[in-house]
Amino acid sequence: MARVQFARGPTDSDLAKSMIKSFLSGSRVVGPATVLLLVVGTVLISAQTPAAEAAKEFQTKIQDYMAIHRMANTAIPPRPSKVTDVKLITEHEKQLAAAIRALRPKADRGDVFTPRVRTMIANVINSKLDANARSAILSEGNPRSDVSTVPISLAINATYPASAPLSTV
Repeated sequence: MARVQFARGPTDSDLAKSMIKSFLSGSRVVGPATVLLLVVGTVLISAQTPAAEAAKEFQTKIQDYMAIHRMANTAIPPRPSKVTDVKLITEHEKQLAAAIRALRPKADRGDVFTPRVRTMIANVINSKLDANARSAILSEGNPRSDVSTVPISLAINATYPASAPLSTV
């Protein structure tokens, strides 16, 4: 297996910070697990390996999605930065989600997380965590664990249920 190195250059680091900041700015749509996957997307693998190509592919897919996110965000009224009214925040989230859906009408599973990318992410996670750690992460705070009281049905372009717990991963 290839040796994993995290990006150290300002370009990759700035890109990772920019992607995370863009995803988290004013939207409850993305949870900590997605942030982890965004960071994994900036992983650089030494030498030209299938994992290196998958990391590049993932980075490109995330950049493409972020371009759509930015276009959608400019197509709706801006949310005031100091707003605290939950109804206004929720309405803005719905408008942003609708704008993203409109820009991705044919979105499908695997558009961003291709089979090659999923394999790369799983390999990175498996190389960093033992079976006990993975089991603890998947059960503690995971909305799809047996502990969750709200059934979660994930679908492309679907809204995450407001009453469902957010992942702590």
